[in-house]
Amino acid sequence: LVFTPEDGGTSQFPVRYEAAPGARPVFSGGRIIKGFEPFKNGIWRASVPDVAAGKWYFEQLFVNGKRAVRARSPNKFWFRLLDLEEAALAPSTGKRLKQARQTIWMRPDDFQAVAGLTQDELKDVNLVVYHNWDNTRRFIDSINQEEKSIVTSGEVMKPWNPWRQESTFIFENFMRALDASGEWFLARDGYLYYMPLSGENMKKA
Repeated sequence: LVFTPEDGGTSQFPVRYEAAPGARPVFSGGRIIKGFEPFKNGIWRASVPDVAAGKWYFEQLFVNGKRAVRARSPNKFWFRLLDLEEAALAPSTGKRLKQARQTIWMRPDDFQAVAGLTQDELKDVNLVVYHNWDNTRRFIDSINQEEKSIVTSGEVMKPWNPWRQESTFIFENFMRALDASGEWFLARDGYLYYMPLSGENMKKA
């Protein structure tokens, strides 16, 4: 759907677009995905050729008009930072550092969520940290099995709202985390995995 300046009319003759009585039109940039087949452990999957070809990758999925949950761990609530450290990666410019590396340490039981993931699996895992009124989303650079720690890098933490001990966080977007109804995961090989909610018919979804 493309509008040009002429579609707005003029101040004297404005153009108005209105839904038909009772209609609820939806303008969406999404694409329809079909062809789901049973996979295993209650999970279904569909092939998405453009993802396999490296032409497309998406971070939101709607099933029958409702947003699905990107595979996450834990499924409910959060993990909590045991400890953290920030180190500069570049000289400061002005009052604040620009780039930094953050290392966070986890409790042993919590660390099992990502323990043993390969570097290829880690590439798409999102670390999502919730701190005060804000949240930060990062990719993971590496994990240290012995120290039960995770390393990420990016913008320096803001002094008025940094990550702290006991800040809450989750991990998103890896196959191991796909273990609850309503969750999904998109693999780089082009397969979209989804665990249906009760009553969802994936042959018609």
